[in-house]
Amino acid sequence: MDHKNETTLRELLAASPVLIGETYVHYKDLEKVYLVTDVVITEADNTVSIVYKALSGDTEGISFVRPLYEFQEWLSFPGGNSVQRFSLVTVK
Repeated sequence: MDHKNETTLRELLAASPVLIGETYVHYKDLEKVYLVTDVVITEADNTVSIVYKALSGDTEGISFVRPLYEFQEWLSFPGGNSVQRFSLVTVK
């Protein structure tokens, strides 16, 4: 795969709707909070990915990476219910 130029890579990163410093919860356990620590480019295929760190629960302190499209995707379940994989925690 050809690598994109610096300008294109920076534009991809800047277009991410997920921002460093935001906190999210995962649909499987709304008590677990995750902090977005970086928005990166996956070198192998130029995919924008999110690096996030668990702030609570049994994985507290562990960082994970997930492609942006998965981080934002809506999951469908039997019965017609759907939920977003990660939801932004509203800061008051």
